[in-house]
Amino acid sequence: MLLKKLAIIFILSILLQKSFAQIIDTLRYFLDNEERPVNKISAVYRLIVYKAKLTDTLYKRTLYSASRNNIISIGTCRDAQGEVKQGVYIYYYNEGNKMLSTNFINNKEDGNLDKWYPDGKIEKKYHLAFGKMTGSNMSWYKNGNIEDSFALDNTGAGKGIGFYEDGKIRYKGDFIASVKSGLWEYYYPSPNINKSMEIIFASNVLQTSKCYTLEGIIKDHDCVYQKEAAFIGGSEAWRNYLVKKMPRRSLRKKMKGEYLYKVVISFMITKDGKVSDIKTEKPDIAELDKLAESIIAESPAWEPAIEYNQPVNAYRRQPITFTAE
Repeated sequence: MLLKKLAIIFILSILLQKSFAQIIDTLRYFLDNEERPVNKISAVYRLIVYKAKLTDTLYKRTLYSASRNNIISIGTCRDAQGEVKQGVYIYYYNEGNKMLSTNFINNKEDGNLDKWYPDGKIEKKYHLAFGKMTGSNMSWYKNGNIEDSFALDNTGAGKGIGFYEDGKIRYKGDFIASVKSGLWEYYYPSPNINKSMEIIFASNVLQTSKCYTLEGIIKDHDCVYQKEAAFIGGSEAWRNYLVKKMPRRSLRKKMKGEYLYKVVISFMITKDGKVSDIKTEKPDIAELDKLAESIIAESPAWEPAIEYNQPVNAYRRQPITFTAE
């Protein structure tokens, strides 16, 4: 009789252990650049969600690069899908250095946000209240000079001022409820410190604007608030260029047995329309990655992006797919 009781207890113990294991099982997901679920082939990130202990109220959440397998971020979340972030999150550069520290409450950033350059120098120190700036918020260039400064009260009312890397004023204006409101003035990076544009905002929405030339004369046309960088000739001309540059020889020997190889290239269009800062986002097959980068590098000139009536640097992303045949 005693043996039967022990056997029953043993079986129940095993069943309970299996039940507990299911509760704290590791859950795995594949995500795109916006951290939305996708299939494994299209994944940019790999997400691991689990509970370390049954008594934990939050899940552990670790995000990895799908290709390099390095850690992108570590934090906790409220749900098994990893969609509702809760608590402190640390983000990392590909090389492993800390990039960002922030705190979430129900998926909204709340509290101190600190960001660092890859070499460890501080880049930003912000204070957020449910996703909106309050208090003192500062950012710095790599040389240590101030880039942006926002001095706000606990309602988000206050002033903002920005500087160029050499210390010249870049813009100034007022905030109400943590968004641009009233008159904002923007300046050229010229020795004369002339305005490039004046804008009246209402809750971050442009109401009226006025543009100036470098000489300080009001422009009666071509007053541009924001415009994306564009390939000369349009999107169709850009597609034609990419098709023309694709290799005509077989790439089968370089494809590691795959029929398709997709690479995403990020690059910058400079203020003068040149292509710069070309990088492969998920390097894998080095020879094909370099080929994709060369296609972008040999691009003809672009029309630069415009912001506040003056050309600015702008980043773009371009997927390129190679086939074995």
